[in-house]
Amino acid sequence: MTKKILSVLISLLILIVFLNGRGEMDNTSFESKRIIKSASITLNGAIGDVLPLFGAREEQKWAPDWKPEFIYPRDKKDEKNNVFKIEHTAGDGHHSIVYYWVMTEFSAELNKVSYAIFSSHDITTISIQCNAVSDSSTTAVVEYVWTSLDDHGDKLIERKSERIFSKNLTDWEDAINQYLQQSTG
Repeated sequence: MTKKILSVLISLLILIVFLNGRGEMDNTSFESKRIIKSASITLNGAIGDVLPLFGAREEQKWAPDWKPEFIYPRDKKDEKNNVFKIEHTAGDGHHSIVYYWVMTEFSAELNKVSYAIFSSHDITTISIQCNAVSDSSTTAVVEYVWTSLDDHGDKLIERKSERIFSKNLTDWEDAINQYLQQSTG
């Protein structure tokens, strides 16, 4: 199965290079940009209840606009090396971009979830580290690292980083806490 996952990742990278055939990667004047942002949020639930909510399937419970299309495994199970895609608007109101996501880590033992996300314009990694504060409280440290692959990617990562961190992830905190409150009744 590891060879199959590696094959999928290699195919995705080949696809990215192919889709990026406009030549920006060969342009010696292009210099990739990187943006790193992180935030810590406090969630009103036990770590065992909180950690799964950062998986691709479970995120749908607190983020109604989150609509991943699962590629592997088809049963939508959250596990290391699962692959899915999401189509997002490019932020210009006219175009959309398909992003391929790989869950690079999903560990209840380490209380960590990580993703690598690929498009033809940028690559993003996301790392979520959960830590128990008490039996009913968990902190989650969320880190994003965006890297542009072309000039359009420069603009995309700037817009995405500003949009996602416009409230320093308190919108995530509010949505997850609201879900946790409703689910425990």
